[in-house]
Amino acid sequence: MDSSNFIVNYIFLWVNNLCKSLELSIVLSSIIKNVVMAIVIIVFAAFFYFIAKYTFRFILRIAMNCSFQLAQHLLESKFSASLVLLVPLWWIKSSVSVFQQPLFLFYSHKVCDLLLLFVIYRIINSILLALANYFNAIPQYKDKPIESYFQILM
Repeated sequence: MDSSNFIVNYIFLWVNNLCKSLELSIVLSSIIKNVVMAIVIIVFAAFFYFIAKYTFRFILRIAMNCSFQLAQHLLESKFSASLVLLVPLWWIKSSVSVFQQPLFLFYSHKVCDLLLLFVIYRIINSILLALANYFNAIPQYKDKPIESYFQILM
């Protein structure tokens, strides 16, 4: 088990002790532990998602009130929506180690890595889109083909 995720480890040990005290069979206790841990991980990931979502929105709205023009373009390009996905992905990847099945661990880490790459791509894409919109709003760059340059990068 990963010692960096003490909440999930504590819940895992509590469910494990509960299954032992009820004297359940090994198969049934394993199923119960896995189902409970999956529910706990999903609930915490959803909780962290909503906390991060409203925190990042609040920060970008404050930046908009400070006449930071790039913040408006970042909001339009869904930058905060992409950035917020990093928090639950980190939680899920660090919490999956409680399942203790090597094959499941291997594939769950691969899926998390793949999702992480997708989220990073979305973040970079939204930043580039916001920068393209920002430069298009500046009068001295209106006659330049800035969107073409950013399309090459995307």
